[in-house]
Amino acid sequence: MEKQIKYCVTADIDWANEKEIKYMLDWFKKNKIPITVFATHDSQIIKKSFKPKDIGLHFNFMNGDMLKVIRKLRKIYPDSYFFRNHCFFNNTPMLIELHKQGFVFDSNICTYMADGLKPILNCAGGQSYPVFLEDDVLLLHKNMDKEAILNKMSSEGLKIINIHPIHFYLNTPDMEYYTLNKINKIPYEGYGIRTLFIELLLTLKYKGHKFVTFQELIR
Repeated sequence: MEKQIKYCVTADIDWANEKEIKYMLDWFKKNKIPITVFATHDSQIIKKSFKPKDIGLHFNFMNGDMLKVIRKLRKIYPDSYFFRNHCFFNNTPMLIELHKQGFVFDSNICTYMADGLKPILNCAGGQSYPVFLEDDVLLLHKNMDKEAILNKMSSEGLKIINIHPIHFYLNTPDMEYYTLNKINKIPYEGYGIRTLFIELLLTLKYKGHKFVTFQELIR
């Protein structure tokens, strides 16, 4: 009998527009697979689709004042208590400040399908939950091998899967296509990252594996 693994799907919103966010959320709702979002900006669709405490924050510390960045996003989503930073930005002062402000959980470490992932205690005293698989990391490595990815997904350890609305909407086949089409927003009609992730997620679902939210994972 195949062992049951809990999978957690998350999405870094990355300033996607409402159409792109809705397109992604509609698919997950239709297929009854839970998803947890990490918000970057004020989105009415996100606010209507999730309870306030079920929304993670996706801070952009790549430039700008750290406290202002935190204050601006927290004003929009004041009940959030977990985060993942844009580009997985990480440093000690930031972790300490976010922990002081009540962010005791994060998913701010990115791996390339590493085996045996577990939550780790970070330097500020919070718990970090590493990402197992991310869409743009697959695009970076030009890996669209469904069977090989499914084989890695059956290994022991945390299985947090991260996607981006823009890649889901565009069905991005490679980063060159994304660069050329991120403005005019023309979805790719062939086999792209959306096609791959739909096949991966539905295969896991039909095999009887359980999908949980990030909040369920950290309980």
